[in-house]
Amino acid sequence: MSGIYPRSENDREDAGGFSKGMKRIKILYRKNLKMSPGKLVASQCVHAALGLEDTDYMMSVVVLGVSDKKFIEEIPSAEYVVADAGYTEVPEGTYTCLAFCEDDPFPLCVSIGLKSTSAAAE
Repeated sequence: MSGIYPRSENDREDAGGFSKGMKRIKILYRKNLKMSPGKLVASQCVHAALGLEDTDYMMSVVVLGVSDKKFIEEIPSAEYVVADAGYTEVPEGTYTCLAFCEDDPFPLCVSIGLKSTSAAAE
């Protein structure tokens, strides 16, 4: 089987505890910044994720736009905060995103390789 498929609550027990205790990456971005979606989501959020240590390709990722107030409240829990270099859309040093790992309360999806299989072979 390949790709991503949903797991039911009962399937978790059959997974040998695989999904228990899994972590997820949580990325918060400042939704009031006047940045293009490509710059903010594609660039800044990826920088935030890459700044984390001890991550795994099996981790789910949650990206949320938050107010400046919420962003500031979350800075102490952040493992990585992105400060923009200021070359394009916002002034140098502007905090754009932050990221941290947390327990995944819904580890319902498991990624299983990307090897192509045909229905006839299964």
